[in-house]
Amino acid sequence: GVTLTEGIDLQHKTMATALRVLSGDTFDSQYMKRVGVNDHQRTIELLQKAQQSARDPQVKALVAKMLPTVQGHLQMAKQFELANSKSGSR
Repeated sequence: GVTLTEGIDLQHKTMATALRVLSGDTFDSQYMKRVGVNDHQRTIELLQKAQQSARDPQVKALVAKMLPTVQGHLQMAKQFELANSKSGSR
């Protein structure tokens, strides 16, 4: 009984278009700047909300499996951001 969206939202389509022309360190830097910390934080919030409100045991199990991975990715994104701010390449 869940309706899924088709594809990504306009904000992420625009971002993907902008990133598509980049490569190497420039791509990495722009990707992390645009996506890294913010999207991972939003994803964690959504997963935590689902963890509290989901009734289906399979959904709860999937959230429990995904949450530590996304939290790890958030920590890596924060480390990347910190390293880039110290090197002045942001």
